[in-house]
Amino acid sequence: MFPIRSDSVLVFSETGGNIVAMKNRIRELRLRQDLTLQRLADRIGTTPQQIHRLERGVRRLSTEWMERVASGLGVHPTELIANEADLAMRSGVGDGSGIRVRELPAYGAIDLPVYGTAVGGNDTLLFNDGEVTERLARPALLAGAVQAYAVYMTGDSMEPRYRALELLYVNPARPVTAGCYVVVQKANGEALVKRFRSRDDRVVVLEQLNPDAEIRIPSEEVTAIHRVVGSVEHA
Repeated sequence: MFPIRSDSVLVFSETGGNIVAMKNRIRELRLRQDLTLQRLADRIGTTPQQIHRLERGVRRLSTEWMERVASGLGVHPTELIANEADLAMRSGVGDGSGIRVRELPAYGAIDLPVYGTAVGGNDTLLFNDGEVTERLARPALLAGAVQAYAVYMTGDSMEPRYRALELLYVNPARPVTAGCYVVVQKANGEALVKRFRSRDDRVVVLEQLNPDAEIRIPSEEVTAIHRVVGSVEHA
């Protein structure tokens, strides 16, 4: 293990590209946004205990975790470990010494498609045969995920996990497992955001949070089930 500089932030590198335990700014950035541990955890699909371990440095802040947490906080991943001096230099503000470093790269091109328009009066999305309603900047969480897309949450059926107008990031390449949150696309062009329970040849079983209910959809009516991997509030 040896120290290297990554974007002018001193980190420690080890095999596999992981960032070892170190002091980080997760708690500071979280509190600046008045986010609870639970709320940040909900945004990135983990538990508040996991966030707490990451903040304390008990859980190693790997590059994958940096990207996930940064996406939930709406910051660049390197800001999780940069100190104020680093950030000042990156923005061109310093002590007059003239020392500058490369500016923080953007999250990504404005190429992330947003699918779905709300169907009035309920929590259903109409996918309109894959019509793109807008394109947004790609978060680090979805870097390299060529099939990724986003949808806006409609209705309140998944509160308190997801609220209306919250932007949900979806990665079809991620495996769907029991308990994860998904976008279920149906043969009639509609889509729903629910919690996945199970699927067999006959039925797809989902969970709704508000009100608490089990939803069963015949398997032949379902064309795709894609995993939600993160979210961000969007007014």
